[in-house]
Amino acid sequence: MRIYAVADIHARQRRLDCISANVNRLSPDLVVVAGDLTSYRASPFVVRHLAKLPVPVFAIRGNTDRKLIGRQISRSAGISSDDMPPTHHTAFNIVGLNGTVPLPFRSRIALRENRLLRAIAPLVSPKTILVAHTPPWGILDEVMGKFHAGSKNLFEFIRCKEPRMVLCGHIHERPGVKQLGKTCVVNCTLGHGSQGAFIRFQGSETDRPDVQML
Repeated sequence: MRIYAVADIHARQRRLDCISANVNRLSPDLVVVAGDLTSYRASPFVVRHLAKLPVPVFAIRGNTDRKLIGRQISRSAGISSDDMPPTHHTAFNIVGLNGTVPLPFRSRIALRENRLLRAIAPLVSPKTILVAHTPPWGILDEVMGKFHAGSKNLFEFIRCKEPRMVLCGHIHERPGVKQLGKTCVVNCTLGHGSQGAFIRFQGSETDRPDVQML
């Protein structure tokens, strides 16, 4: 299975065009958007653009996405959120953690992270791809090269549940791949000139995925 993962579109047409071009070039089986589709304003054209892609899309809300964006996603054919069960492509499932506690940044969206993590815990296993907007604390989360801005709750959750992969964004300065125990963490932000990540799963379920930062 091939996944094209991005985050932090922020309603920029140039970034949407980049997604379309890479979908046409890479022919992924699935596009994953790890939050911040918009920038606080209702921008339905972003969801419409993603819905027109020729592959299924899995998208979650980030700290700049109002609840309206979640409703638009739920009403759009070809886009899903929250949970995707295993398919004929692969044995793993995909679980979404919508929203974020945007520390150290403040915004109008401040979801109760522990409650959300408890809610998704039964769905997460070593076969899971977890999509969360914020990276775990200390993993691809440095702001200005020195301040950690990830989630400590998510870090402990990953250490406990050991999902196969975590796809995140939020910290524009730190696109990349890093291992946290048995979990591969990918910050697939479109910030700082990044074009996201192209991920290929091959071989057995225990093999590490091939992750190419674009």
